[in-house]
Amino acid sequence: MPADTSSNLPWMLGVDIGTDSIGWAAFRCCAGPDRPAAEKLLAGGVRLFDSGRDPETQTSKQRERGEKRRARRPKRARRWRKAQLEACLKQAGIDGHPGDGADPYALRAKAAKGAVEPAELRAVLLHMNKHRGFRSNLLDRRQADTRADSKKGKKANKDGGQEDSGQNEETNFWLGAEAHLRERMAATGAPTVGALFAADLAQGRPVRMRYGGGDAYAPTRALIEEELGKIREMQEAAFPGLDWDAVAELVLDQRPLRSPEAGRCGYLPEEDRAWRALPSVQEFILRQTLGNLRLPQGFDEADRPLTAVEYEAALTELRQVPRLEWPKLRKAIGIGRNKFTVELQAGAGKQASRAAEGHQTDALFAPLIPGWNERSLTEKDALFTELWERRGRRAGLLAYIRDSRQGLGLDGERAGMLADAVQFELPTGRAQISAAAAHRILPYMTPGVRVHDAVVEALGRDPTDARPAHRYARLPYYAQAMPDVGMNGTGAPEDLDDPERFHGRIANISVHIALNELRKLVNKLLDRYGSDLRLVVVETTRELKAGAEERQTRQRDQAAKEADNAAIDAELRRQGQWLSNARERRRRHRLAKRQNHLCPYTGNRIAAADLLSEAYEVDHVIPVSLGGRDVESNMVICEAAANRRKGDRTPWEAFHDDPAWQARVDNFLEGLDPSERKAIAWRFGEKAAALAKRGGDDEDDESSWAPRQITDTSYIARTSVRYLRHVVAERPGNDVIASNGRLTGWLRAAWDLTPPMRGRDLIPLSHAALGDPQLLDQELAALEPAHLRKAVDSLIKAWTPKVSKRLPDANRADVAAYLVRGAGGRKNRLDHRHHFIDAAVIATTDRPMVQWINTLHSRHGADGLPNPAEAEVAEPYEGFRADVMRTYERIWPSFRPRHRTEGQLHEETLYGVRDATNGDAPGKNLVLRRPVERLFQDANGKPLPDDKVEKTMSAFASPRMRERFEAVVGEYRAAEPEASLSDLCLKAARDPRWGPRGMTGNTVVTGTYDGDETRSVIWNFRGNTGAAVITGGNTFYHVWELTGRNGKVKWQAEVVPRFHARNGNRPEPPQPGARLVMTLSQGDLLYWPGQTAERIFQVKKMVTDGRLYVWPARHATGREAAAYVQALFPAINLNGDQGYKFSSAEGLRKADIRPATISILGRLRVK
Repeated sequence: MPADTSSNLPWMLGVDIGTDSIGWAAFRCCAGPDRPAAEKLLAGGVRLFDSGRDPETQTSKQRERGEKRRARRPKRARRWRKAQLEACLKQAGIDGHPGDGADPYALRAKAAKGAVEPAELRAVLLHMNKHRGFRSNLLDRRQADTRADSKKGKKANKDGGQEDSGQNEETNFWLGAEAHLRERMAATGAPTVGALFAADLAQGRPVRMRYGGGDAYAPTRALIEEELGKIREMQEAAFPGLDWDAVAELVLDQRPLRSPEAGRCGYLPEEDRAWRALPSVQEFILRQTLGNLRLPQGFDEADRPLTAVEYEAALTELRQVPRLEWPKLRKAIGIGRNKFTVELQAGAGKQASRAAEGHQTDALFAPLIPGWNERSLTEKDALFTELWERRGRRAGLLAYIRDSRQGLGLDGERAGMLADAVQFELPTGRAQISAAAAHRILPYMTPGVRVHDAVVEALGRDPTDARPAHRYARLPYYAQAMPDVGMNGTGAPEDLDDPERFHGRIANISVHIALNELRKLVNKLLDRYGSDLRLVVVETTRELKAGAEERQTRQRDQAAKEADNAAIDAELRRQGQWLSNARERRRRHRLAKRQNHLCPYTGNRIAAADLLSEAYEVDHVIPVSLGGRDVESNMVICEAAANRRKGDRTPWEAFHDDPAWQARVDNFLEGLDPSERKAIAWRFGEKAAALAKRGGDDEDDESSWAPRQITDTSYIARTSVRYLRHVVAERPGNDVIASNGRLTGWLRAAWDLTPPMRGRDLIPLSHAALGDPQLLDQELAALEPAHLRKAVDSLIKAWTPKVSKRLPDANRADVAAYLVRGAGGRKNRLDHRHHFIDAAVIATTDRPMVQWINTLHSRHGADGLPNPAEAEVAEPYEGFRADVMRTYERIWPSFRPRHRTEGQLHEETLYGVRDATNGDAPGKNLVLRRPVERLFQDANGKPLPDDKVEKTMSAFASPRMRERFEAVVGEYRAAEPEASLSDLCLKAARDPRWGPRGMTGNTVVTGTYDGDETRSVIWNFRGNTGAAVITGGNTFYHVWELTGRNGKVKWQAEVVPRFHARNGNRPEPPQPGARLVMTLSQGDLLYWPGQTAERIFQVKKMVTDGRLYVWPARHATGREAAAYVQALFPAINLNGDQGYKFSSAEGLRKADIRPATISILGRLRVK
């Protein structure tokens, strides 16, 4: 259907936006009863793009890059500190090296007691610079370090240990380790930790850090600082030319964490949000609380606000305390037993019903700072800012507090108490309001006035008005239109040409990409159809209104959880352990109760008295790094030592070689509630890691999405509604509204807009075979070609679990019949064009329809909705379905180009290179050390077949090691002739003759890495002939046209890895006169005129030897999609989910392949 390109016609738009796709449908519209109504479909399409996340783990690629940068940063910092320290020492004339065999710990002990040589002092300071102890950047952890500094010889966590227990196991480890070392120093008389370690080494005791059970040899920065102070005291006179302050700064100083971006104020978007502890913000929160307070009256009377007298009395009371329970507040202002309405709340508001939040800054500062209450609000803000900006460095903060000229002039214990208040006791984080907005609104926050009314009076506008302040002819960059969502913008004039740098961006990479693609799409539509955009409808992930039964279920669950929490709190108070971090403490109690007080990893009982101590830790059963979720079904309470042994592995990977492991697991699972057992049990199996990457217990549920994707999609939709309002024409009835996803699916089925999955093409078998399983297998065995037979069989197997959910007794013939009937009328997610159909339904969904569906659902639940196939729902206009299906057949999805060379240049693993010359044929092999347990098992921990085990043993790089290992395996084979070769190799590897921990073997990786043909080897890495790395993938596929001596034309491919493309290597002709025909990247489109069913294919994979794999552009990839797409294209072999293979560039020439592009609006161009 040709697109109507008339400009300035009234039109409307439907948008189905997600984390990696946008479906859109544009309609000509006319005036409707309450909003514009669709008249005619103008055009529609689909835009696909990368979500910026790893497709398996759903973690942000940006996060992974950030983690690598943060790992490189300490290494650079260590090199820089060492170079600076060496330069400082050299400038003071301190150079040279101590004699061979000099122990640095012995030198440190010597330097703390008496004179040393310059070379010895140099060795001491360099050693302390390298081993400078642990110190956290987080302020709440510095509190314990500060206490340790001021109470030498005592336990570092004497005052704070109980408070921190259960809050952060890592912090507790370091504090406990420091306390242990201080105790040993006091017992042995060692003046410094270096002297203690020197004595230990002399007695043969280990001094390296032990993170887990046993003695904890883990010095903290505080101990190193004390030792450096003693050494300075002893050596400063002998080395007067050394800048000891610079040395101390290099050895001890630590770069503070960068403060998060403030974000934009909710009332004045041009202003940054203020710190929550700012006095003006605290005053705003306090007055907001009191302005919202209401006292219930009689049945026929409205709830009344506080009177002026009550309001002022409450202000006075709450300014003196950080928190006050409501009964005490009522008593203080003379109300008595008449409860506030907030005290009657339940559910989500239960926490607010217990107490009122007071003025925390005033309550802490007034007793410590003379004249604090007499200062104006502006003066309080200024003084708070001076203190708050110095909170990162305690020395600087104390210096300001003690300074009588520019600071406060406090000293003694009061100065330390004020520093503690600033660093550790004031609330952190930012409020939703800026300081400027707080100062403008506060004068209008009088007794009985709610904050909404005060904002209207102060700022002259309604804060709940969703209409944008500015409208644009074209959508600008999203952070320009919505300044409150942009983070880390520079605002510098020189960055005006780079909107992302100037205005900042949303931290979530998926949302950032989706909004940018939405901007490109909408601006192109505005160029085509004009600026008279009347209505935009965006699909959101919000559920329909819950029915009565669902509401009751949620209320019962909430009440049960609150009762459980109350019981835990009562027990904690009875034990005297109710201090802080209630959430963590409750979680420990819940997990212990769920586990029947058994540690799942050891089978030991969990002692109730020690539940909150360092002896136990909360562990993610499947680590988050392996795809595990941060939910309680993936958490257990376990012994700390067992958690250390488990490490970053699944339980099966960590403990399955223990003969008693399975019995412990069975005993643990038996004690769980049956309703929770299934959700937990699979996490202890050998396939746990693989299942976690596919979604765990949701892997069979087609409708289940990862929580991250649901969150991202919901946020994208909500932000899109705000964003698109900036281009909708301003007139009555025009708007950007949200439509519900469940309603979209129901209407799609009611209007019969689910395209069939081409059942007869999908299952090319006789009608009789669809009712007889035996006949189906016979016809399937005779089906040709072989790749089609394999695809149809795989498709039936893939759909069998899903069909069985609807038809419990379904056999293979039933599944085939189900597929032929169009998969039961379900949406075909394997075809990208389904996004367009959703968008067309979204655009034409009117409010009466939404109200009708919501009413039925709220009264009767999901079962109360009529069958969409039987419902008589009128089409939005006559011919609507015909328009949609006609456009559907013509759509080509548009793909966001991926031509950039950025990305991982090579794999992290550094390989060794061994000579593999065989006779006259030179060769090289890549060598990699791996634990033996990983050599003879597959990724799921299952034993490898004997032939693969023999191949692995033959690949040992050391012939001598291979011969010794084969001899040990032979001994075990003679003793256990029936055992598999894999089991024999594992037993041989654990043989005590290799040592207490068994052995580690060298294995040889030949050719390419793990069979990935898209990667190549970079030899002589960084000039080292004995090192090599594997490239991070291929970027370009250059196709050259060569002309032979006989005039015959031939195409030749040149595949360029990303490593070389990033280094700026330009394509060089393979011979003089060669012509560059095309340059392809992954995701580029190709036009294949020889195909009749579908002529547009997408580049899926490029292989270094010139092979090219392509995939039909309209269809999704993956195992399930592969079987479906192969059945649609029986004439070509798609090689499972790899794609159709062109063996060389010459195959492209013979097939008359040409590059193609599809514009963002879906226009196809063939070059």
